[in-house]
This record gives sequence, structure tokens and C-alpha cells, in this order.
Amino acid sequence: MIKKIKALAISVLLVFSSSSIANALDSYAIGVTASHGVFEATGTETVASNKESDSGELEVSYGSVFAEVDAGALVLGVNVIPMEVDSNAVTNVRDATMTASGTNTASVTIADYMEAYVLLPISDYGFFVKAGISTMDVQTKENLATGGNYNDVDMEGYHVGFGIEKDMDSNVFIRGAVNYHDFDELSVTNTANSDIKVEADMDGYSASLSIARRF
Repeated sequence: MIKKIKALAISVLLVFSSSSIANALDSYAIGVTASHGVFEATGTETVASNKESDSGELEVSYGSVFAEVDAGALVLGVNVIPMEVDSNAVTNVRDATMTASGTNTASVTIADYMEAYVLLPISDYGFFVKAGISTMDVQTKENLATGGNYNDVDMEGYHVGFGIEKDMDSNVFIRGAVNYHDFDELSVTNTANSDIKVEADMDGYSASLSIARRF
């Protein structure tokens, strides 16, 4: 599914750059972004009929590349993280009410992240608002008191942001933004015991700084 979405996004950008449509567009741009995000993950683990909930903070720094077209009133873009992104490890201690007490340690690796977005300028001073939808592969790395592990899952996210853009010259611009992210709830089953399930929800904030060139 992710490969199909990427192929579709690339096809759209190629169509935008075709001669007949490009004449109707103001410009297109290619750039890079550096981001740092803090996300709150809340999860509930069910072991047989027992449930235990916990939450933890995930902190990640990552870079991405983007391509976008300026259609006048709106800017349409695609943002891709070309490498895997590892979170910090989160640890929690299970109590004796669960099937197996002990310590759980888990981290996640994000791969194949792609976001499609719309950016709307809202003033002559460079301020803008932004909204997007993303898809990514979440690879879990865990050491569980109950044993086993969880399979990787695909996750969709929804994003809104506010920022400012300034021209460095006629072709180069910089852009800073603060963003809110909300991801779909996921549900996974332990590979070693189908009675053990985890449901998790994640949202958070990030700050980003971009530099790009218009063509």
C-alpha cells in the first residue's frame, strides 16, 4: 500500500510539471526539513481478562525531503522521510495482577513515512497554515515480561501546523513551523500468545525548519 501511495504521489508531481499544466502554476519547489518531535503514547495491554494501561513519552529527531507546487491560493506538497527513525526506549514495570509481572522495555522505528499536505498562506508577512495526512510503517522493538513480540503495523496520521516563510532571495526560501500530529489507534496481538493484546494511541507536537529552492 505504501509503495502504491508513493508511486501515485510521484506521478502527480510529474503531471504538475508537464508543460501544459506547469504554465498554470506559479512555481514548484524542492527542499529539506529538520524536525524534532515529542509524542505521548498511551497503551492498554490485555492479558486474558486482565488489563493494564500506561503511557510514555517518545522523542525523535529526523530529517525529510519535500517537493511541492504553488497553485496560487494553495501549495500542494509531498514530504518523505528517506531513512528509518528510531525513538528513545520506554520502560514500565508490570504489577502482580497481570499474568507475568516484571519490566517491559520498548521502542519503535518509523520507516517508509510519506505525507501529502496542503499549505495555505494567510498573510502578506509569510504566515501560513498547513494540513496533511501521512502513512508510515511502525516497527516495534520490545523486551516483554510476558515474552514474545508484536508484528510491525502500518499507521496513518493527521497533521496541522502553523508557521512562517521568508525568502532568502528570488529562488531560495526558509520556513519554520510548529505542528500537531494525531495518529490512528492501533491494535496488535502478541506473536507468542494470542491472549495478549495491546491497543495504543499516539499524538504529539513537533517543530520544523525547512530550506528549499523554487524553480
